[in-house]
Amino acid sequence: MRDKHIVERLRHHDGRADARGEIRPTHVILAAPWINTDDLAAMAAEFPEVVFAVVSHSSVGFLAADPHAIRLLRQTADLQLASHNVFVAGNSQKFTDWATEAWGVNAAWLPNLYCTSETFTHHNRWWQGGLLRLGLFGANRPLKNFLSGAAAAVELAARLHVPTELYVSTGRNEGGNFRALEEMTEDISNLRVIHSPWLPWSRFRRLLRAIDLVFQVSYTETFNVVTADAVSEGVPVVASDAIDGVPRWWQARADEP
Repeated sequence: MRDKHIVERLRHHDGRADARGEIRPTHVILAAPWINTDDLAAMAAEFPEVVFAVVSHSSVGFLAADPHAIRLLRQTADLQLASHNVFVAGNSQKFTDWATEAWGVNAAWLPNLYCTSETFTHHNRWWQGGLLRLGLFGANRPLKNFLSGAAAAVELAARLHVPTELYVSTGRNEGGNFRALEEMTEDISNLRVIHSPWLPWSRFRRLLRAIDLVFQVSYTETFNVVTADAVSEGVPVVASDAIDGVPRWWQARADEP
């Protein structure tokens, strides 16, 4: 959605609220930094009773993939000082603590929300031996650390001596290289890599129900949707310590397969 569409929707809902005696919109949460700062300032001026928050959806290191986002976040921090209704925010306290100190503003902590109304939890779901299905899902980025996840799959296959399938997401290559993963998993006698195409969310949730264990060992991330999806389907997860929304005993060091 472009910023002009946000303005149109705010004007529409503002007018409709007055006509119906309803509450006007109070907040606009931009879940990633993508709107030009001048446009954001213009919106904030037009709707002075609406709070606008620009959220960093990752911790600091993950922003290496998007220098433009860093610029927009810094500009938002400057705008926060110059206005009463614009705030820079993050979904992780690691980010907001840093931004507060580094940029001299009170960065707002706005944790991600995940709808659990359709949670499909399998109680007492345990791997019973035999075929082991592992999941390594998400966009193929270097910081997602697919290679360490694949290395863990190789070790499990060697240690357990059972047929092992590693499901790997394809269809969103964002700077990663599958060649190293292929070299890692090639000619492992009881390990088969299955390339899973990028799926609509409902189909991905159904795929997860067939997986025994999910790896999400990102080097630097905060909220991880795949982890939340797996939890909703009752599938255990091994996450890196960067993904701090899960219990500590689910976490492994990213560089220790």
